[in-house]
Amino acid sequence: MGERNGSIAVEYYNAYHRRYYQEHKEKMSTQHKIYMQGWSQSNREKIYIQAKTRRRDLKVRVLIHYGDGKLACVRCGISDVDVLCIDHINGKAGGIKRPAYGVAFYRQLEKLGFPDGFQTLCANCNLKKEIVARQR
Repeated sequence: MGERNGSIAVEYYNAYHRRYYQEHKEKMSTQHKIYMQGWSQSNREKIYIQAKTRRRDLKVRVLIHYGDGKLACVRCGISDVDVLCIDHINGKAGGIKRPAYGVAFYRQLEKLGFPDGFQTLCANCNLKKEIVARQR
């Protein structure tokens, strides 16, 4: 008797906070912006390192996928992440609209579920492939 159902308490709590936010939206928004500006200024290095790590992890995931499960060039086997890149196997994007370079392209490949038609090559093998293709 007198016990509250857990889900009813959660619903009440959520409803209360939604109402409170709606009634005080402008004040809370302003306070949050001020807080976040101060936080981001004092944690600039931390934010930079986290973003850099996320970008590097994304690149590694994509390179491993297209490197047949290894972080290495599929032709020569070099494993230096800084020189590895994604290559269109047939020189075509396979219907994918490729951003200019880098992280945006890696995000697109991951978002599309790693479509076929790409491979991991080092910069040397990628350039060599292009030179040979142009000589034909």
